[in-house]
Amino acid sequence: MSKIFIFLSVLNVFDGFVTFIGVRGDMIEEYNPFMAYLIDVAPWSFLIVKVLLSLFLLIISRILMEQSISFILRFLALISVTLYITVTATHFVWLYFLIF
Repeated sequence: MSKIFIFLSVLNVFDGFVTFIGVRGDMIEEYNPFMAYLIDVAPWSFLIVKVLLSLFLLIISRILMEQSISFILRFLALISVTLYITVTATHFVWLYFLIF
């Protein structure tokens, strides 16, 4: 399994935990309508879905990497990692202002 998919899964779970803390503390808002609904209705289900999506990504990437589309899959994963790094940087900015 490619390290990029593991990294993407870790970023997704980290995003879930930090978003959970930020939303529950009224510091940030969740802009994904489905995930915002989960946080409002059943907060722990939000975290469970984030972890399950990460596990699903790892399983699917393992299966698809054996196919001939692995180059396309890696390219899409790199785009996703780039976007998630941006989101993670945003989380660090508001955490910085919260702490200091």
